[in-house]
Amino acid sequence: MTDRSTFSVSDAARERIRANLKTYADKTGNAAIPAICWISAELNNHKIDSQVAIGFYDDRSDIESDIIVVNGIEIVLAVADDDLFRFLGKTLDFENGYYVLK
Repeated sequence: MTDRSTFSVSDAARERIRANLKTYADKTGNAAIPAICWISAELNNHKIDSQVAIGFYDDRSDIESDIIVVNGIEIVLAVADDDLFRFLGKTLDFENGYYVLK
């Protein structure tokens, strides 16, 4: 398993993720674990730019071994091995309404 500890989350991204989790819980009645994903332009026929996306797992038992704690928030770095390099050594931030990697 690759060491994912070099991935970090800024305070702005953490607070936005927490707000998203609250909205999700309010709508569904379920707690969730955020999944940090990579959406590839190539896999989407270039209809979108490649970008970071946030999804949610609502069954903790399915992903328990993949959960990491970064800047005080539990997440799953849910990316293919081929895309993991995009995240290692980077920080997830939230700027101008978008999640970005820096």
